[in-house]
Amino acid sequence: DKSINQDFYNLYLKYLKKISSKKFIENFYLERKKRIEEINSHIYADVSFYSTSRGYGSGLYYFDINDLFHRAKIIRNKIDTENKALNIIKKGNSLEINLGFDTQFANEKKQHNITLKNLYCDQEINKKKITFDKQLEFSNSSIYSTIIPVNLDDLDLKNCNNFEFYDVLKDEIFFLKLDNFNSDVNFLSFFDEKNSKSFEKYFFKKNKNLTLKSDKIIINENIYIPAGFQIILSPGQEIILTNNSLIISKSPWYTHGTSQDRVTIRGNKNNFGGGLLLLGVKETSNFNNTNFEYLSGYVLNFYDTNSKKYFSNKISLSDKKKNSYNAELNQIELNQTNEELKIYGAISFHKANVNLSNIKFENIYSEDALNIVNSNFTIKNSKFKNNYSDAIDFDFSNGSIENLDFEIIGNDALDFSGSEVLVEKIKFNEIGDKIISVGENSKIQINEIKGYNSFVGVASKDGSSVNLDNIFFDNVKIPLASYNKKKAYDNGTMNVQNINFNNYLVKWIRDKRSKIFFENEEKGIRQEDIISLIYERNLNSLAYN
Repeated sequence: DKSINQDFYNLYLKYLKKISSKKFIENFYLERKKRIEEINSHIYADVSFYSTSRGYGSGLYYFDINDLFHRAKIIRNKIDTENKALNIIKKGNSLEINLGFDTQFANEKKQHNITLKNLYCDQEINKKKITFDKQLEFSNSSIYSTIIPVNLDDLDLKNCNNFEFYDVLKDEIFFLKLDNFNSDVNFLSFFDEKNSKSFEKYFFKKNKNLTLKSDKIIINENIYIPAGFQIILSPGQEIILTNNSLIISKSPWYTHGTSQDRVTIRGNKNNFGGGLLLLGVKETSNFNNTNFEYLSGYVLNFYDTNSKKYFSNKISLSDKKKNSYNAELNQIELNQTNEELKIYGAISFHKANVNLSNIKFENIYSEDALNIVNSNFTIKNSKFKNNYSDAIDFDFSNGSIENLDFEIIGNDALDFSGSEVLVEKIKFNEIGDKIISVGENSKIQINEIKGYNSFVGVASKDGSSVNLDNIFFDNVKIPLASYNKKKAYDNGTMNVQNINFNNYLVKWIRDKRSKIFFENEEKGIRQEDIISLIYERNLNSLAYN
């Protein structure tokens, strides 16, 4: 039935743990040392192809115990459980155990090793105990959460708050507390029963398909589309969002624009829309030949204590200069703030896989034009222009980017955190800060990019690893930088080949511990205060040799 055979899985992990332990490898070697040396003495002259921690190729075969330790480390990295990534919240009469924000999207299977055993009350083991004995299971169907039905109405969870977990791989018990802050959160603005029907004013519903009631729809309110549907937009159709209106959808979207008749989701030049958030969607969405423009993201309302009225900002595009916007105070009729959500992208995908092809993001006034979190993605043949801050922000996501064009971006063009991404055939021009910023243990492969008229080219920081091949920069002040910004992370590393840089201040800079390698030779001019140099533009501190 394609489900995990948990008994086999647990036994398999147990033996992987055993054979990758230091004690097992050392005993293995000591018991067989004489036999290994005897075999080696007979075949030392043979030329073999073999793979070890030093690489793959031809050479004299030999046995090295360090190769076993190297392989054991790889096994451990694949199977070690990340306990701290778990979070427990109460939702009605269910416990929801989910993966924390700072876990990479690809690592959810590491949590199958864990069983929720018991809940203890008053933190006294023998006073009151509720037994669950439930193995955690994370899958697409549950959006990387394990849901456990419970009947805890008669318990005070402030006192019954000590959850016992067992890690079969490590053969150890650990305890976690209930996240009271996020338990039983009631999202007033979007997810109540009233708003779950609001989309029906704008969409026809036929079976599970939602289609626009006309080819051009104006939406001036926040709407919520629950799970269980699929939204389909046809060639030439438009959704016009005004007054910062936002659509939150837990169902997938499919836009079928053509090169002649594109789909458009936009605000107006003098009255920006909010945007679109896909949240916890099981199916992969596909956006083709689609324009996103005049969007401001999720704009917070605020309450003025003097007038006792609620206000928001009305965003419009300024004609004074490039990438310039106006924010005008605008009274609204709401009787509440909307601070329960923090959404940074005008278009956002959170635990919602997506394919984007032939997309245009233009005149976007938000922290990120596009924000992708804990999702798999592909982005191809698309353009970002006149975006106020970051163009794309990736958090703990995996995917590929190919044939993109970035022009007039206020901050970073590409910003990666905890992600693994292939970047190919990209052009950048007039990027306000970093062309590509790579941080928080990301692994990024970059091929065939061209950048012009920007501040920093590629930055690898905070435990990240970046490989670059075939790179051209012209009038980029600092083409390459590698450094540590956040103390909780390790140094950055960068491997570079086939580069061509013109009109720069310093080709490559680094801090004390971070590394830049050009064709396997260490490079980079060490900077004493690299953070001030990059983030405060303090070029007076720049060391040239």
